[in-house]
Amino acid sequence: MRYLPRKEFDDLFKGKTGHDLHRLERSAALRRYLTASGNHALLTQPEWGKMGGRRPYSLRYGVETVTVNEAKHQVWFAVKLADLVLQEKS
Repeated sequence: MRYLPRKEFDDLFKGKTGHDLHRLERSAALRRYLTASGNHALLTQPEWGKMGGRRPYSLRYGVETVTVNEAKHQVWFAVKLADLVLQEKS
């Protein structure tokens, strides 16, 4: 199992950039993995764009008004992405 160097781990999960999931995605080569595994359509989903980078204030602090259907889609996206990552890990 490969572990991140301490500084890289701290940069990814602590401090002001701890919420930037795109930074984590780059470190884990997630975009490349999704493309290679035929799941590149996830990269075009609106949730992908909301995961990191310059997120709106409402998302950084956990408040965003969404419809029931949007919430269901966001949960579907999160489950699909987590399943793919965990599948690769096992």
